[in-house]
This record gives sequence, C-alpha cells and structure tokens, in this order.
Amino acid sequence: GRLMRGCHVALSQPVFEWAKLTMDTRAFSGTLPSGTRHANSARKEWNAFVPFCDIFNDAIEPVASWSRDEKTGDFKVVASKFVRGGDEVTISYGAKSNDKLLSSYGFVHPENPRDEVVIHLEDGNSGTMPPSISLSLGKLEPGYLRQAISRLQDVRMRIGHERKSRSRQEREVQTLEVLRNRCDTAGRNWAWTVGGEGGANDWMCAGYRGGLVSIAKACADFAENAIAEIQGLPAKALEGSSGRLAGALLGVWQGGFRKI
Repeated sequence: GRLMRGCHVALSQPVFEWAKLTMDTRAFSGTLPSGTRHANSARKEWNAFVPFCDIFNDAIEPVASWSRDEKTGDFKVVASKFVRGGDEVTISYGAKSNDKLLSSYGFVHPENPRDEVVIHLEDGNSGTMPPSISLSLGKLEPGYLRQAISRLQDVRMRIGHERKSRSRQEREVQTLEVLRNRCDTAGRNWAWTVGGEGGANDWMCAGYRGGLVSIAKACADFAENAIAEIQGLPAKALEGSSGRLAGALLGVWQGGFRKI
C-alpha cells in the first residue's frame, strides 16, 4: 500500500484497501481446455474480473459451478443440482482451508473438511524436526491415514529403547498414550482462546479454532479407543465429523497393529 501511494497510484489507504478487496472478491481464473489458447497469448490460463459475482456465497457443497465459455468468453454460473425458488445459489471459491478463507474473505466454515493440522508427537531438539501426525476431517482415505499414523513408529522405537516394554501390547499402549496426550494438549491450547476478548468478530475465531479442536478430539478419541481395545475395555462413543475421522483412524490402525 505504501509503495503504491509513493508511486501516486493509490491516493490513500482506504482507496487502496477498497481496490484490493474489489479485486479479491470479483477476480476469477481458470484453465482452458487442452489445445485452447487465448487469441493474444500462448497461455492456457484465463483471468476475468466479474462485477456482481461477489453476491454468490461460498459453500463446501455448492449448488452451482462457474466457468468461462471457451468460444464466447462469457463467464457463466450454472446450477449443478436442482435449486428451489427462494433458495440461495452458492458456488465454490476453491478448495480452501479456513485460514485461507478467513484471511482472504473474512469468514470460516464450521469443521471445514479442508482444514489440516499437524500435531507434534515429541519435542524437537538439536534442530531436528520432531515426528508429527497430519490430520484432516475431510481426508478419510485409508492410504492417507496409513501414512499419517505411520509416524507413530518413531514413538514406538523410542519407547521400546527407553522403557524396555515387556510386550508388544504394552509398548503400543504407551505409544498411544503419547498420541492421546499430545492431541489432548493441542486441543486444549486451541480451545483456550475460543471466545477471545468478546469482540464482534469472535464468532470467526471460534469457528476457525473450533475446527482445529475437532481434529484434535478425533485424534485423542482414536488413541483412547485403540487403548481400550488392547485392554479389553468398552470403547468411547464416536459422533459427528470428529467421530468419523476417529473411526477411520481406528480401522486403519487395527489392520496395521496386527502386523506389528
């Protein structure tokens, strides 16, 4: 902003902010079908500034899609499912996590399936990156989850070396206890600031942090139920999107634990 004002492009900070927000909320881009080119460019990408298109809200499951006609150049918004009269027509702003939505547009989706968090399983030392587990409410594919919980092997090896666990089950319980405690701590840290200072925008912060808390809860619930299974205890009930992630993690772990 200061640089542009110094070049006499933006007359004031409010004018600069207005111009930037106007572009942020009305600029669209995409890629033309294979083999199609702009008349004056060899690029396949296209960019368009579309007035009034900011009236469309973003949705995780939108009812309409947008595109640019390769022949006419028209920007089109077309319903992708039946929309009743009086219902809102929503589009997608792209596969964006809540931190990107919050910083770019000023809103969040509760329990956004595109949010992803990294939980460190150990404290880092000597400049080395500690083992960590990366999880998302929207990534339930077995391959992704197997890769995520494979990082527990680092903890298993350390516990086996330091504590000299007497059995495979004991070592696995101790490993899962580390995971549960780390996830519980992460969830408490994120939840601690939900509510903020009572400002008008607290709902956004609460929504953003609430999604992170849900992922941490899924992680802790998975670890708790896995421990219960090893010890022959009743499992904790799993509900909602957090429960779906916890259940998916448990299923992947069950297949892997039998091979350890």
